[in-house]
Amino acid sequence: MLFATIGLSGCSNIPSVFAWYDGWGREFGPTPLVMNAGETHTVTRAQFSFLDFEFERIELVVDNETHENVVSIQNNTITAVNNGRALIIAYIHEGRVTVDGQRFNRTWMFFLGEVRVLNKAAMTPITTAQELAYMNDNLDGNFILKADIDLSEWGNWTPIGKLPREPFTGVFINSDAYVIRNLSINETVKTDSGQIAYYAGLFGRLQNAYIQGIILEDVNISLIGDKYADWPRTFVGGIAGFSGRSTIIDSSVSGSIVGNYSVGGIVGTLSTSEIINGKFEGNVEVIWHVANAAYAGGIAGGIYGFWGPDWRGRQGLIKDSRVIYSNINGHDTANVGGIVGISRAQEGVEEVINSTFTGVLKGHRTGDLIGFAPWRDL
Repeated sequence: MLFATIGLSGCSNIPSVFAWYDGWGREFGPTPLVMNAGETHTVTRAQFSFLDFEFERIELVVDNETHENVVSIQNNTITAVNNGRALIIAYIHEGRVTVDGQRFNRTWMFFLGEVRVLNKAAMTPITTAQELAYMNDNLDGNFILKADIDLSEWGNWTPIGKLPREPFTGVFINSDAYVIRNLSINETVKTDSGQIAYYAGLFGRLQNAYIQGIILEDVNISLIGDKYADWPRTFVGGIAGFSGRSTIIDSSVSGSIVGNYSVGGIVGTLSTSEIINGKFEGNVEVIWHVANAAYAGGIAGGIYGFWGPDWRGRQGLIKDSRVIYSNINGHDTANVGGIVGISRAQEGVEEVINSTFTGVLKGHRTGDLIGFAPWRDL
């Protein structure tokens, strides 16, 4: 644990020392604490038992909110109010200490974590294919699915948050088990386009997003290069091509997913994100001409985002997920896993937990859960 004194100020005859806890807190875990409007979370002294000093009190403050009045704080209790995200800081007041014969009131600033608030009453309802497409006009919005949607007459779907610098950063939930059917993307990318990467799925890219309860049935997604070229690289998944610092929970996909680089049944690449209780059934295929350079998995093509120590970094995680009766095909050139094609986890990190696969695997390297993990397999 590292500490650094970064400021001094006078307070009566005893100066106060403001210090900084070097690193993100582990109180909320590696991903945001998700709360429904009206719920509360109380921070207790016991949650700071890992600190190696006694302290007098805890003071919570909101450091930053994506929208006004996301949470309210009274004493040590956080109350969820409105849709959005809020960063919570805890000031740990140590009280009077003696350093080199001098007495100080010392306060430590501790990054407790981020809170994501869901207020269903204030979310935008999605009931038609056109309203679903309009989510592209509000990439930081909060949406709730309120009807079944059939995209069979829509044609080629444009992923929500398709561009690398314009990802979807909001919320999309489905609390009533509605189904989105027949999403179709069939696109050939040109080798001379000048674009390095393309993303395909219901969403193109997720960043700091929260997805819950989405059910996709009979998807048909194919995003590959002309003449099966290796460039540009395509990231393809049923829910999203790429997920960064996001949560996908209680979501399922069935159908066919094809790409040329990182391909998964739910997400193409999972970076510092988590998938909890995911399900996939169908076919995943990755087409690449260089051995060991592409990835396919029943849940995700690749999983990244591991660094330590545990109180500082965010980890990629797939938990309580299942792939059933599926074909995961990397031909003879890709790393293929029943759950994830490649894992960049550091040694000692468990990135796939309580997850299962049934089906057929074909690839350069294969594994029922993880196709290839460099620190384990080299």
